[in-house]
Amino acid sequence: MRHTEERTRQVAVKNSILLIAATLVLILMAISSSSAATTECPREHHGDLIIEGAEVFTISDETFCQYGNIDVRDNGRLVITNATVQMEVSDSNIWGNWAHINLHDSASMEIRDSALEMQTGGVWITAFDSSHVVLSSTKSTSANGISFTARGRSKVEITLSTLMELRIKELATVHIQDSKVVWAVDITFKG
Repeated sequence: MRHTEERTRQVAVKNSILLIAATLVLILMAISSSSAATTECPREHHGDLIIEGAEVFTISDETFCQYGNIDVRDNGRLVITNATVQMEVSDSNIWGNWAHINLHDSASMEIRDSALEMQTGGVWITAFDSSHVVLSSTKSTSANGISFTARGRSKVEITLSTLMELRIKELATVHIQDSKVVWAVDITFKG
């Protein structure tokens, strides 16, 4: 009789463990599907996005997923208005968990009333070589937020935006109004 009771108790414990494991699996599946729904993108691009020459690439009134970095060069123009850009870097790079937006050779970028996001890191914008950048009411809820480097003869206007870090180097010109730099401002003068 005692052996039967012990066996019944063992079966009940095993069933309880299986029920708990099944419940955890269902919870994880629900969390996974809900987070996938929040990053659903009607328009997306895989690989580095190159914008060059007379090309104007516009992201407006939408969520856009970019799986790679963005490179704007040779007078190319990127315009982001009232949108969320969800960036992910497909493989690790020397910079860690940063997606990059780089501007070269008189390229321009304007971001207004928008968010730049990266689930596992942050977005780093670098303006080189006489590039022109306008950030107005730009934000991020990413862990590392948005950081910015202005180099060469680039011109940058930042209004009503929040950056984690700002680096100003060489002959770059940066105008900041009603904005916040959370972590650091690094200014390097060359003479």
